[in-house]
Amino acid sequence: MVRARKIGKQFNGVTVLHDVDLDLVGGEVHGLLGENGAGKSTLIKILSGVYQPDMGTLEVQGRQVTISGPSIAHKLGIFTVHQEPATFPYLTVAENIFMGFHPSRRFLFDWIDRSTMYEKAEEVFERLGISMNVRKKAEELSIAQQQMVEIAKALIHEVKVMILDEPTATLTMHETEVLFRIIRQLQEEGKALLFVSHRLDEVFALTSRITVLRDGRKIGTEPTTEMDEKRLVKMMVGREVELNRFRNEEVKRTKPLLEVKGLTSAAGRFRDVSFELYPGEIVGFSGLVGSGRTDVAETLFGIQKASSGEIRVDGKPVKIQNVNQALELGIAYIPEDRHRHGVALEMDIASNTSLPNLKSVSRGGFIKFPEERTLAGKMIERLKIRATSHAQRVGELSGGNQQKVVFSKWIPRSPKIMILDEPTRGVDVGSKQEIHKMIHELAQEGMAVMLISSDLPEILNLADRVIVMREGRIMAELTGGEINEVTIGSHAAGVKS
Repeated sequence: MVRARKIGKQFNGVTVLHDVDLDLVGGEVHGLLGENGAGKSTLIKILSGVYQPDMGTLEVQGRQVTISGPSIAHKLGIFTVHQEPATFPYLTVAENIFMGFHPSRRFLFDWIDRSTMYEKAEEVFERLGISMNVRKKAEELSIAQQQMVEIAKALIHEVKVMILDEPTATLTMHETEVLFRIIRQLQEEGKALLFVSHRLDEVFALTSRITVLRDGRKIGTEPTTEMDEKRLVKMMVGREVELNRFRNEEVKRTKPLLEVKGLTSAAGRFRDVSFELYPGEIVGFSGLVGSGRTDVAETLFGIQKASSGEIRVDGKPVKIQNVNQALELGIAYIPEDRHRHGVALEMDIASNTSLPNLKSVSRGGFIKFPEERTLAGKMIERLKIRATSHAQRVGELSGGNQQKVVFSKWIPRSPKIMILDEPTRGVDVGSKQEIHKMIHELAQEGMAVMLISSDLPEILNLADRVIVMREGRIMAELTGGEINEVTIGSHAAGVKS
C-alpha cells in the first residue's frame, strides 16, 4: 500500500530523520516503535501530509506521489488517528466527524443535511460497538471518548491506510479491547495499519512486523514472532533497561496524611467515596473511564466542588474550595492532559518550572531570573530532562520530557500529597521507567501518592494498595496478593472475580 524510501527531514539544520525506509502492506498491522524523540511522529506527519520530506520518495499502491497536505493524504486513503485528539470543543460529535465533508441538500443553496449527518454518525459508532451521543458537544467528552471520535472520522471515509499514533494511551482495558476488535476487522478487510505504541504487550498482541527507530535512524524491521521484549527494548534505547518493580507492601500505616469520608460530587459524578492516604504510600486508583477517578482527584485539588463529605489533612478537617487552598494544604496535582492543563507549551522550561514557585524566585513582584534559571537547572539535572538548555521551549521536547517538566513544577514545593493522573500517558519505555523510579523515590521521601492510571501494568508495578472505582463508587480496596489483573478488571467491570 505504502512504500517510503530514504526519507530524510531537517528542522533548523538539525536532521531528525536519516534515510528511513518503511513498507506498509494490506492486511497487516505494522508496529512502529522508538523512544520519544526517535523520529516516529515526524515520519507519521510526512505520511499524513503535515510535513514534506527533504529527501526520499513515497509511493502509494505502486505510484510515486507527493503528499502535499492532509487533504491529499485523505484522497489517497491515508488517515491518521493522533495521540492527542484534535476535536472542536463547541461542535457536536457528529459535526466533528464530518468536518469538511458534511452531507448536504440543496434548497436555493446548499444546506448541511443534519438528519443524514447524525444518522451516519450513529451508524459508524454502531459499527465500532460504542455507545455515543452524537449530538453531544466534544468538550463534554473524556479524552478516551474523543479518541473514539478520531477513529470514527477515519471510518466514514474509504480508508486504505490507517495510522494509529498511541491510540490506547487514554483507553481502559475494555475500550482497548474494542479498539483491537476494530483493528483486526480493518486488517481482515485488507487495510494497511501502522500501529505506534509504548505498550509493548499491545505491540506483540497485534502486529506482524515491527520497525524500530532510534535517533532518527531505522534500526531494523523484523517479524514480531522473532522478537522478545528485552531485545525490542534494547533496539529502541540502545542499551539494556531493567524493567524494575517498585511496590513496597511494608508501608507503616499509622497516621494518615489524607482522610476522605463520604465525599460526594456536587455534579453527581461520584458519591460516598471514602479512603485514606498514608505517608510513603502509593495508592493506585483503577477503573473504567467515567468511573469517577479523575473527578475525585479534581475535587481534592479544588477544581470541582463537593456537595457533602469530609476531608482531613494531617488529622484536621479542611474545606477545599479552590486550587490555592489545596496548594496551601500541601496538595499537588499532575493532570491527565499535560498539553491543556500541565504545561505552557509556548514557554520555556525555566518559566514552566517557576510557575507554581513564583514566591521563591521573585521579589517585589519581579522575577529574579538567575534564581529561576538555577531552579530550572536543578530540576533538569534531578529529573534527567533531555533539553538543549533551560531556555528551550517545552513544546519542542518529546512527550516524556514534557511530562518531566510537569513534575519539575511541583517537586520544588515539597508537597505532602501528590495526585498523579495518567502520569506516563504517551511516554516511551525508557522515560516511563525513569518516571516510575521518580514516583517511588517521592514516596520513599514520605510523600503520599494517589496514582490514577488506566495502564494496569503501571498499577501492578507501583501501587501498595489499589482502590477500584465503578460508576462513581468505590467497588473494592485491594492489598497484597489481591492486586492482580483479574481481580482489578473484575471489580472495574462490576463482576465477581
